[in-house]
Amino acid sequence: MGKGTVDWDSVPAWQRLVASIYATGVKIDLRAAAAYYGTTYDTLENRLRKIKKDAEALKSEADPNAVVTPSRSKSTASTPKK
Repeated sequence: MGKGTVDWDSVPAWQRLVASIYATGVKIDLRAAAAYYGTTYDTLENRLRKIKKDAEALKSEADPNAVVTPSRSKSTASTPKK
């Protein structure tokens, strides 16, 4: 998608809009959003993973010289200490 008209009825247009909002660095309270939407936090967070990746791509398209911090890897599960 570039400049010009946008088909607001298409799913990709809405996904790109949400990705561009994430690219601004806004922090969304996913627990509250999930409650408003009527789903669980995990479901919403899982669905937004692709959107967050798209947001990183939009950032790099907008400023190719910007440094993108890699996502943190998950630590290995360990037994809780007593």
